[in-house]
Amino acid sequence: VVVVEMVVVAVLGCTGVGKTKLSLLLGRAFDGEIINTDAMQLYNGLNIITNKATAEEQAIAKHHLLGVLPLAVHCNVVQFQQAAHSIVDELHNGNKLPIVVGGTNYYTESVLSSPMKRTPTADDNHNNELQSSSTTTASSATIATTTPSSVRNNDTMSTDKAYEELKAIDPVMAERLHPNNRRKILRSLKVFEQTGKRHSELLIEQAEDKAVLHHKPCVCFWIDCEQVELDRRLDARVDVMLEQGLLRELFEHYLFFLAHKSIFTISNGAVDSRCCETTHHQQEDAVGVADDDDDDDTRSGDGDGRRTHEHEQVCWDFERGVLQSIGFKEFAPLFEHLYGTNEMKRLNCCRENKSLCCGNNHLDTDMSMQSLLKGQESSTSLCCKVEGSVWELFENYLRDDKETYEVLNQCVDKMKQQTRRYSRKQTQWIRNRVCRERDGMYVYRLDATDLGRWEENVYDKAKGIVERALAHDMVPSNVALKPYVDDGSKISKWRKYHCETCDKTLNGDHEWEVHLKTKKHHRRRRKRHQQK
Repeated sequence: VVVVEMVVVAVLGCTGVGKTKLSLLLGRAFDGEIINTDAMQLYNGLNIITNKATAEEQAIAKHHLLGVLPLAVHCNVVQFQQAAHSIVDELHNGNKLPIVVGGTNYYTESVLSSPMKRTPTADDNHNNELQSSSTTTASSATIATTTPSSVRNNDTMSTDKAYEELKAIDPVMAERLHPNNRRKILRSLKVFEQTGKRHSELLIEQAEDKAVLHHKPCVCFWIDCEQVELDRRLDARVDVMLEQGLLRELFEHYLFFLAHKSIFTISNGAVDSRCCETTHHQQEDAVGVADDDDDDDTRSGDGDGRRTHEHEQVCWDFERGVLQSIGFKEFAPLFEHLYGTNEMKRLNCCRENKSLCCGNNHLDTDMSMQSLLKGQESSTSLCCKVEGSVWELFENYLRDDKETYEVLNQCVDKMKQQTRRYSRKQTQWIRNRVCRERDGMYVYRLDATDLGRWEENVYDKAKGIVERALAHDMVPSNVALKPYVDDGSKISKWRKYHCETCDKTLNGDHEWEVHLKTKKHHRRRRKRHQQK
């Protein structure tokens, strides 16, 4: 493994703590350029829902990997890592400081770590161009003889059937994944289909790569905030997003997705019957958990991740690509509630002419992934635009119709809840994955709780640390780093639990311990005891 002896700065932290602000200030102070590692900000558009840096902010420091992907393209972490490593090397050659910043922590880790071996993903079928796989060692003949025919046709298989296939092929990985996590179950089946190796075995091999930094020293700033204060800020930020036009941005994209259902939905044959029967405001009551080799801090909520359109059986695929952004799944009940009304028909007028909806910046997958990732943000906006006068009438309807207004408020509350939950997941990920002992890794926790002292507590400290790092005078980490334990060693120890009282499956010791303390569990256990 080749390790480059050049400084890389990474700005980490959960959503809403000021990562963008710090990266811009450091970029201006040290002539640095910013590499985005937010998986959803890779996509063109979605400026409000992904809280993308504004044009004015991007003018302060040059940004890379921001708004470069068409909406229909799905990027995997290995493709992203290859593009990001190339950009870091170019910046070092030009005496520029690479500043890595973003909320998808797994993508951030991929930039800092040595190159990973590629494993197939469930997204591979949706892109025209695929990178060659360094882990694909088995011949097609071998795979054909070791892979059941049902696995080779797993896209149309029910989730329950796919999970049973996985238990037979790779019981270790099946024990790790939740039975409802369709996307990752199919991905593990695809790994076996295309490589002839069990996914759990490949993860153990990949763990060795993550233990070594690709560039060092690596200066990681972990911007932290007391959770109570952060929750307040996150709720307020959702309100600001609504004022900025979040609903309009969401609905314009829903119209675009409906115009291209084959790309953004899954076939009914691939969906469990309980998913196809989903009605307004119903969601799967399942706890999902991400495995170590994927973007385990993706933004979508728990459960199977599919919703069904009441009127024409459209099953949104919220577990892949741009639809993972927090907001799409949360506001789907509102879109479904309104679908078919006269107001929606006015918004839907652009669907009558599909040529208006097929801009190359959103559907063109003819370019290679690396060409797309190295491109600049497209200035072309989404084609499914809604005229201001039409949208004004629609907003009035949202306010005046009592039932619709209640659904809207429920969706807003759900988005706030999911944003708060996501922030906790991000913080836990940083503690468990970033704060580890690795040669050349330096982690500094910066407290952003007091906004009145943000520059003093965050920027001034970060600036001083970077100055010393560039002078080859490293400041010791102010975070206790745990001994490094590779992820592969944990896979075989993973345990799944099933609560008979609640008829619920939990993944891992942590989820099991949390579940046993919930009021719902204790209430059901008392009721069951009384019945006996």
